[in-house]
Amino acid sequence: MATFRGRGSTGRPVGRPRQAPEPGQRVQLSFRVTPDLKRELDAAAKRSGRSQSQEAEIRLERSFDRQGLLSEVLSIAYGKELAKLLTLLGDSMLVVDLHFKTRRIPLVNPTHAWGSDPKVYDLCIQAAIKVLEASRPKGAADTEPSDSQ
Repeated sequence: MATFRGRGSTGRPVGRPRQAPEPGQRVQLSFRVTPDLKRELDAAAKRSGRSQSQEAEIRLERSFDRQGLLSEVLSIAYGKELAKLLTLLGDSMLVVDLHFKTRRIPLVNPTHAWGSDPKVYDLCIQAAIKVLEASRPKGAADTEPSDSQ
């Protein structure tokens, strides 16, 4: 499917339509990086004997290959159910953290507010409690010790 580069003042497509790439065909990707990251990428490319573009592509591919690694490791260590719960707890803390960062509220440590700002930390505790309450099994808790213990 072809797409156009933009729309003119009349709302009609402008420019030559872009053609969908063929399977295996390379397409250009352009983005900006910090000078430090560029130096690291250049050094890694030189060590590996690859071009800067090839090195960046391989590293991007690896990041996608490893996306499911955390959930896999958590499942192996704690089982599927607890792994899901731990992920939900972590996600809830990150959402609270992101909320404060995007609202531009002054934070003690803007990198990880949940771990350094007392207000954000308390809100993360509240979020974690809500996640745990929502995950609570149905029924009443038996607080009496069973005979088998």
